[in-house]
Amino acid sequence: MIDIRQRGDYRQSVLILGTAQLGMAYGIANRTGAPDDDAAAGILAAARDLGITHLDTARAYGDSENRIGVAAPPELAIITKVAPGADTAAAVRASVDASRAALGRSGMGRSGPVTLLFHRATDALAGGWDELRRFFLEEKPTGSASPCRARTSCSGRSTCPTSGTSSCHATSSTGAGCSRRPGPISW
Repeated sequence: MIDIRQRGDYRQSVLILGTAQLGMAYGIANRTGAPDDDAAAGILAAARDLGITHLDTARAYGDSENRIGVAAPPELAIITKVAPGADTAAAVRASVDASRAALGRSGMGRSGPVTLLFHRATDALAGGWDELRRFFLEEKPTGSASPCRARTSCSGRSTCPTSGTSSCHATSSTGAGCSRRPGPISW
């Protein structure tokens, strides 16, 4: 079994399963392409059985989000990323809506939070961050989202896009340049 780290009510395995290979031919040594639906479901079930608690996916990973939405055991939490280049209001909304639909998070099926990241920090800094916060503020009255926990990166900037201060209050998937790590956006 894989070790679990726990902080308060939050639990996360020390390893997270990357799922790019579930949605496309991924990897320099890949000679067979993406696994078929049965193999993908088996990989996801085996990950859960071995103690994996989280899956990492993205809009950019081909059919990965769709396969996770269909086959992932409901106990697995999901980390996904806004599509690369989504730095306008329409692009951010389209990406989040597409992820929700693919992952089965649009009101039915899976439960539990989804952590949402920007695939590229430049998208967040080019306007995507502000649009994502607006998007989740609009959703807040339903209790389905937490806008103040969005993640991005402000490495190399003099002002944090989250707080407007000189110290960063946001994070990228690597946590680079950040002084603290807020919790996930959930829907």
